[in-house]
Amino acid sequence: MFRSASDMFGRHLSGMGGDINNIPTGSKNFNAVSFAIQQPFPNLIWRFDLAVLYDVKGGVLIQPGLRWKPKGAMTVELFANILEGKGNDNIITPIDYADEITLRVGYQF
Repeated sequence: MFRSASDMFGRHLSGMGGDINNIPTGSKNFNAVSFAIQQPFPNLIWRFDLAVLYDVKGGVLIQPGLRWKPKGAMTVELFANILEGKGNDNIITPIDYADEITLRVGYQF
C-alpha cells in the first residue's frame, strides 16, 4: 500500500515523527506491505489463519488465528492482535498498547 497524504487510518502525514519534546517532522509518504495465509486441515474441522501488516518505517501488526468447527452448526474462533511499533513515525506505535486475544463462539440456526 502506498499513500501520499495520509496513513491507512486517515491521519495526515505531516503529524508523523514528533514526540513529547519535539514537534512532528512529517513524512512524505506511507508504505505498508501485508500478506495472509490460511491452512485448512482435513474435513475443515480445524483451520489456521495468519495475517501480517508491516509498516516499512518499523511497525508490525500480526494476527494469528485458529478456527474449530466441531459440527455443522457450531464454530469456535480464537485469534490475537499483536502490535509492535518501533520509533514514532509508523502507524503502529500509537496503538502499540492494544494487544488483545479474542474468542468468538457462533451457532448457526
